[in-house]
Amino acid sequence: MVQLQINYLDWLDAGIQAKKCYEIARKHDKLVVVMETIKGGNLIHLPEKAKQLMNEMHPDWSYAY
Repeated sequence: MVQLQINYLDWLDAGIQAKKCYEIARKHDKLVVVMETIKGGNLIHLPEKAKQLMNEMHPDWSYAY
């Protein structure tokens, strides 16, 4: 089992390399436990335009989904 910092903002980040870390863990058949899914709360404090788009797509979801 490995614990990885994974969220959609860091998925392709060159410094964090969340996608690459996930792919390597799965390549070795490791169970992945995820932390930082909302980046310390920063991903739920969205700009108004982003909130509007998310509400249009999934009005019943929270911003933390």
